[in-house]
Amino acid sequence: DVGGSKKYLRTLLQGLSSTRPDYGMLCIGADKVDTETTHDHFKLAKALDIPIFIILTKTDLLSEDQLTHAINKVQQFAQTDMNMRAARVISEMEDIVECTKNIGRN
Repeated sequence: DVGGSKKYLRTLLQGLSSTRPDYGMLCIGADKVDTETTHDHFKLAKALDIPIFIILTKTDLLSEDQLTHAINKVQQFAQTDMNMRAARVISEMEDIVECTKNIGRN
């Protein structure tokens, strides 16, 4: 568990290099999805070959159109920075079950 600020990047790198995590969770504020730090974390996970899942927080601060735009941006990052086929939006319990079967697969 590491904060997203650049000042914690060294701690993040130390933690990732000293352990081999099964997966990573990126928590991204929906109101600030397009940041350099977000891109850095996507690229770091890709470089270390760590499968990730993404939690979009602060969704209540956005209108429906803004939220759709934020989701599209995160999906775009997943495809460009991580070379993922697609990011999947979870809305039902069945989606969670299906995704856990495939975690670690691109």
